[in-house]
Amino acid sequence: MKYILSVVMVLFYFTNVYAEEVSWEDNKFSISAGFGLMAGHTTYQIGGHVDTPQGSDDIHFPLSELKFPLDVYIGALNGAVKLNEKWKIKAGLKKNITSESGKMEDSDWGILYLEGEPGADPDSLDIYSESDTEVDLFIMDIAARYYFNEKTHKRLKFLFFIGGRYIYQKFDFDVSDLDQWYPSRPYLEHDYVSGKVLTYEVTKHIPALIIGTELFTKGNLSLDAVLGYSPIVTVEDEDNHILRDKISKAECDGDATLFSLAGSYNFHSRWAFELRFDYMSIDTKGDEKQYDEGQYSATIDQKNFSEIAIYGLNITYLF
Repeated sequence: MKYILSVVMVLFYFTNVYAEEVSWEDNKFSISAGFGLMAGHTTYQIGGHVDTPQGSDDIHFPLSELKFPLDVYIGALNGAVKLNEKWKIKAGLKKNITSESGKMEDSDWGILYLEGEPGADPDSLDIYSESDTEVDLFIMDIAARYYFNEKTHKRLKFLFFIGGRYIYQKFDFDVSDLDQWYPSRPYLEHDYVSGKVLTYEVTKHIPALIIGTELFTKGNLSLDAVLGYSPIVTVEDEDNHILRDKISKAECDGDATLFSLAGSYNFHSRWAFELRFDYMSIDTKGDEKQYDEGQYSATIDQKNFSEIAIYGLNITYLF
């Protein structure tokens, strides 16, 4: 939150400094390229209702959690085209330019409880591990804006819009060099495994409704703010536990909240710098099917969620 407030304060400072007169460019098309820092995670938990070929049961939730970090630098390419006075189309692509994304955290609760140990607590963290991760990610973002109103206040011009947005995310993780220990049994030694121990792929489809405003002042500074919500997010993932020859596949549905804030400064008639912040929170639920040594073994409840922030700097060319 402190980063958002800092960006807002800087942008409003420049708004006051440069708001001597209002003018705005009637640019039909723009293209931008830049880089940014992504911070966040994509996480899944399992537990709850379990179906197996032998029968069904209900266990505590969560039984297990895998938290995959998304702390990488990314490159971005964006374009926008103004169809007329009412409609604008925007599209963007993002790709990682570094791959090491941090430590994956794997937590298991209540393992001793399930094994029937007397006095065991289902909320006890019994197994915990950290592993190195590398990620290959791709994000596509397409939006359509419909401008339904405009207001001029003193030396500022506001354009208000609603619209739709579709975001596609694909994250492929390679996890290696396991360090595992047992918090509820500190007398046990750490287990170490070198090399690749797990792969994880997750794909997310996020169609959203958006509302926002564009602010223009003097023609050299603009501010773009967007809020969005999706009630129909879908997530598909596949986890390959190489050490156990176990593959898990899940499909989840849920919702997402989106927010973005961008400020652009035109330092030339056709060139601009853009500083932007993007945030997304996703929360979904579904079922995970598990396969041991290629044979179906169980279906279990899964919760798949993520929180991602991107801090970006772009340079834009205006046509």
